[in-house]
Amino acid sequence: MKDLKIIHLQFWAPVTINERRLLSTSGQPFFINGLTTMEMVKYRLDSEKHQYDIDVNKPEIEGEGDPNIRSGGPAITFLKRFPNADHLPESESCFRLNFCIMLPICLPSDQSDCIGVLGLTFQHESYRMGWYLVPDVLKAIEVAGLDICKVQQHMPYEVRFSN
Repeated sequence: MKDLKIIHLQFWAPVTINERRLLSTSGQPFFINGLTTMEMVKYRLDSEKHQYDIDVNKPEIEGEGDPNIRSGGPAITFLKRFPNADHLPESESCFRLNFCIMLPICLPSDQSDCIGVLGLTFQHESYRMGWYLVPDVLKAIEVAGLDICKVQQHMPYEVRFSN
């Protein structure tokens, strides 16, 4: 993993805070590679301060109410049940981390029920290499008795052709 310059793995779990459904990494498992720097430690502590809004019944504009509740990020992966890769928000660039891959995690018996999101965070120059790590991460997830959501295999769809 050191060669890939993977910096950080952390799990985002659904929680209810003040009757609101959120994703939180506080108290959840995480991994920081052997090249630990102060930026990585600060990123982990910063991640624990924020939650991501997954409450579809109580839409809130980011920044209104609680400034620690954000939109986007792992919430997109959780709600869509689909892996996502993106650059981190500019506000997190101070940690010298720029790219993340988000994987929706589920139990093998229920592919449609996401139990959380595994976030893999990389330094900018190594983000393309991060995809080579995903098969190893998927094997580790399987060994733990979990799976990634494969909702696209279960969603009904219709193909229409126009004349």
